[in-house]
Amino acid sequence: MKAEFFETLRLLNGELCQVEFHLERVQKTQEAFFTGAGFEVNALYNAIKDYPEGLFKVRVDYDSAITGIRVDMYEIQPHRKLGIVDAGDFSYPFKFADRDFFRETLNGCPDCDDVLFLKDGCVTDTTYCNIALFDGREWVTPATFLLPGTKRAALLHSGALRETRVTVHDLPGYEAIAFINAMRDFEKRYTFVRDQNQLILAEI
Repeated sequence: MKAEFFETLRLLNGELCQVEFHLERVQKTQEAFFTGAGFEVNALYNAIKDYPEGLFKVRVDYDSAITGIRVDMYEIQPHRKLGIVDAGDFSYPFKFADRDFFRETLNGCPDCDDVLFLKDGCVTDTTYCNIALFDGREWVTPATFLLPGTKRAALLHSGALRETRVTVHDLPGYEAIAFINAMRDFEKRYTFVRDQNQLILAEI
C-alpha cells in the first residue's frame, strides 16, 4: 500500500502562513519514503490565488508529488471537554492521511470534543492539535508529542513557547491551556480542571 500524507495550511486574507515550516516537513517526509520526489509549490499557489479575504483551510494531499488540493472556509471550534487516553504503542511521526486511530479513539469518548493522549504518563497531543500550557509566567509545550506540528515549531523558533516535560500529574500546576496547529494560535485559551479521565475546560 502506498504511503500517503497531507499538509494543512492556513490561508488568511490571501496569504499562506508559515509556508517554510510546512515545506520543511514535506521534504523530510518525502526523503523518508520516496526517491525522486517533488512538491510543486507553484501548483499550491495557483490553487489559492483567487480566494477572497477571510480564513481558509488548505489541505494538500501528496505522496511523491502533490495528488490533491482542497480549500475550505474555516472557523475555530471551541473545546469544552477532553478525554484523557493512553496512546499505548501508537506512533504518528509523519502526517499520514490514515487517521483511523484518532477517529476511533474520539468515537470512544462520545461526550468529549477531543482527546488528550498520554505516552508513558507524559502529556502529548490531542487528535489534531499540539497543546500549550501556561504556568503563570510563560507558555510551554510538552517535550513529548505524537506529531511535531508546524505551528508548534514556529512558536518554539520565535521564543513564544518553551519545550518541557509534562506528566499528567503536572497538569494541576498549570493555569491555562491552548490548542495550537496550523490553523490555530492562541485565539482561544481555557482554564481547566481534571475530573478523573477528563479535563473540563472554560474559555478565558
